[in-house]
Amino acid sequence: LREAITAANHDAVGGIIHFSIPGAGPHTIQPLSALPALEGDVIIDGTSEPDFADTPIIELDGSLAGEAHGFDIVGSQNLIRGLVINRFALNGISIDTDCTFNLVEGNFIGTDLTGTLDLGNGNAGVLIRQAANNTVGGRTAAARNLISGNIEGVTIVDVSATGNVVEGNYIGTGVTGTGAIPNTVGVLLLAPGNTVGGTAAGSGNLISGNTGDGIGLGPPNATGNLILGNRIGVNAAGTAALGNDVGIRVDNVADNVIGGRSVEARNLISGNREGITLWAQGATGTLIEGNYIGTNAAGDASVPNQMGFAIYGPGNTVGGTEAGAGNLISGNTENGISIFGEFASGNLIQGNLVGTDAAGTAALGNGSVGVSIVFASSNTIGGTAAGAGNVISGNAFTGVFLLGPDTEENVILGNFIGTDPTGTAAIGNGDAGVAIHSATNNTIGGTVAGL
Repeated sequence: LREAITAANHDAVGGIIHFSIPGAGPHTIQPLSALPALEGDVIIDGTSEPDFADTPIIELDGSLAGEAHGFDIVGSQNLIRGLVINRFALNGISIDTDCTFNLVEGNFIGTDLTGTLDLGNGNAGVLIRQAANNTVGGRTAAARNLISGNIEGVTIVDVSATGNVVEGNYIGTGVTGTGAIPNTVGVLLLAPGNTVGGTAAGSGNLISGNTGDGIGLGPPNATGNLILGNRIGVNAAGTAALGNDVGIRVDNVADNVIGGRSVEARNLISGNREGITLWAQGATGTLIEGNYIGTNAAGDASVPNQMGFAIYGPGNTVGGTEAGAGNLISGNTENGISIFGEFASGNLIQGNLVGTDAAGTAALGNGSVGVSIVFASSNTIGGTAAGAGNVISGNAFTGVFLLGPDTEENVILGNFIGTDPTGTAAIGNGDAGVAIHSATNNTIGGTVAGL
């Protein structure tokens, strides 16, 4: 393999590495030091091994390689396909500065050959560092990577690491998508303008079973990212919990998009300790649309997060007035939406179903409060425009709860609280529709009919 990489690097039009290892598989290659870096236009295709049958049969075992990556990509337009890459001290695959249009597909990165045991790499399964327009995974089962057992599953770093796509992978699970082989973090975005998932058939990732965040977005550069069409915290079928700690954490960064108005853009975010967390003052401008948070894929049964949605930052939008923009936030063990603290101001919550099933016709209540506002000011729940009102019904205790002396100038209007979306059938919250404790100068309703 070492000599083949060297020869491929020297090929004027790019080298293709095919395999024909004698004897019955599986086959293990165990380098004693770092392999040569891939300099560009190199294809390494493990599916070419004659006894390959749907899943990788060639293992690259880094346990004797020292401080090495499995593959170190220092050029563009390389392809790594159909291998098991495990036990390297550094990253399974590292894509370096200014390396573009590389493709990583059909690999097991951090597991054994069966995809059922943890043999993780020492850092990330795949690291993309200061590199743009690379793809990890694909839209078919053959292109899917299994990226599990590592410290980080996929990490994308630096302001120049933009336009990368992570699609169709299983990250944090075993090969069947029914049990956990955790990374610490599933996908870590420290870079702008990347896409995790997508709206095309097969592009959504399964990101479940990780001990930390399923997807973490961190400062200072993780802005303008799209998170679409994924299943986060559930099994592959979307029917049972396989939780991360936090499904999606937006940590002090702005202007990211989670979900969308089409069914294809919907993320299923269930089974986690917290579904979504928008953390700290810099977590602003986040648009969260069309997701199912706390339910199964059908939206008719609970797969609870402990907390559905926690907002600690300002100026975020949850839902909207357009068709498909509203989120389903139901079935969670504690609150559906919690808006908390001095920085959590100017948030807009519109058009959501909070505590019902996807049809809005039956209770699928959150275990405590539908929408809780604590020590936070100047948020809007509902609105005057058509479609702005939320349905906040079927929750175990209170529909909307305002608490604390700094909870002021919030506006709650145009919502259906304790009914179905037509306002003609009762789906009561267990205690009060709206409860206020030690909060002043808030507005409930208005003088216009329907508010």
